[in-house]
Amino acid sequence: MKKRLLIVEDDRDMNMMLLNFFKKKDFIVSQAFDGAEALLQIQKEKPDLVLSDVGLPKMNGFKLLKEIKEIDENIITIMITGFSNVKDAVKAIQLGASDYIAKPFDVEVLMLVIEKAIQTRDLQNELFVLKKKLADKMPKFIFQCKKTEKIIKDVDVVAASNMSVILQGESGTGKELLAKRIHQKSEYHNGPFIAIDCGAIPDSLIESEFFGHEKGAFTGAIETKKGKFEQANDGTIFLDEIANLPLSAQATLLRVIQERKLRKIGSDKTVNVNIRIVTATNVKLLEMVTKGQFREDLYHRLNEYTINIPPLRKRRDDITILTEHFVKLANQILKKNVKNISSTAMTKLLNYNFPGNVRELKNIIQKAILVTDSNSIEKEHLFFETKLKKLTTLKEAKQETEMKLILETLANVNDNKTEAAKILGISRKMLYLKLEDLRM
Repeated sequence: MKKRLLIVEDDRDMNMMLLNFFKKKDFIVSQAFDGAEALLQIQKEKPDLVLSDVGLPKMNGFKLLKEIKEIDENIITIMITGFSNVKDAVKAIQLGASDYIAKPFDVEVLMLVIEKAIQTRDLQNELFVLKKKLADKMPKFIFQCKKTEKIIKDVDVVAASNMSVILQGESGTGKELLAKRIHQKSEYHNGPFIAIDCGAIPDSLIESEFFGHEKGAFTGAIETKKGKFEQANDGTIFLDEIANLPLSAQATLLRVIQERKLRKIGSDKTVNVNIRIVTATNVKLLEMVTKGQFREDLYHRLNEYTINIPPLRKRRDDITILTEHFVKLANQILKKNVKNISSTAMTKLLNYNFPGNVRELKNIIQKAILVTDSNSIEKEHLFFETKLKKLTTLKEAKQETEMKLILETLANVNDNKTEAAKILGISRKMLYLKLEDLRM
């Protein structure tokens, strides 16, 4: 596509010479003989390039340059300065000029300056597009709770380093999403992101899955296989539920992390690996170390930085915005057009304890979108899991039953706490205290 070039030069002979030269170079060329005229043409035509003298009548080249940048920063501007006038050249660049050329000049040299400026601008535009695509791919952690905001800040701070990170939180809190964010914001973002569920691999196959094997290394090894660590080279490996890794595998993992080298089963060759390690757990690893269930040396290798992710019940401010997000998502998946969620349904959600955290909320909303035959979610469309957690004492059983009764009562009276307290036979203050215990 032809580029539009505006020549701004009050010397008419020079202006005409440049006009004829650039027309032959296949530019669409227009002219202006002073700064004010040039500004009107720029506002009207939005040229790709402006070639402007510094010394212009009515509006000098520097003032024109400032105005151009306010109209469109993407317009390439080449300034023509006086011979050896370094001060003007520096000022032009500081004000945003793409380049400059001093009088007298060779038009072929000027052409090279312009080609270089066009190439630089095109590369900057490509970089902008690539960054936008990367931003669009960036895992989105939907939140409005202050606790969640702090987690995101911690993630972004540690992502810029090369530190190993432990993400600690209950199942369904979004640990893998945060691991992907760490990867995308790190220097390893151009490499692969490889996730491994440490609890889903049989003990006998862990070493093969992690580090690979040679053909014939064991019964069933019919071909050479790359392990997950080698697949993740120059990228990030995410070891989910690391606490499920048996002690025997922990020793091998420790050696690989320390040496950044691995050896496939059945091979005598070592393979160098350059990887970022992020792990996740739903239990406290330090307690497992104390009990002898997790290697202390491996724990310290992995625990260069720990981020604790609170469960959804401890960041209830996120429930509303997450619900809105999951409604939109479920509409897309199920090809429906549910537009809102009733206040009674939202109250029911806000008073639920979410043992399955964000993942459970997503599933609840998807089921609600599926079953509703209107453009609204009502409380009868919300189905919660009835399975209770394992209770070990009578006190725990009593607390679980009590909380379930309180939440059901609140849902039935549309979160009217005075009415709920009356039905439950307790004071309003006592109800608030019990709800506060629930949120701890």
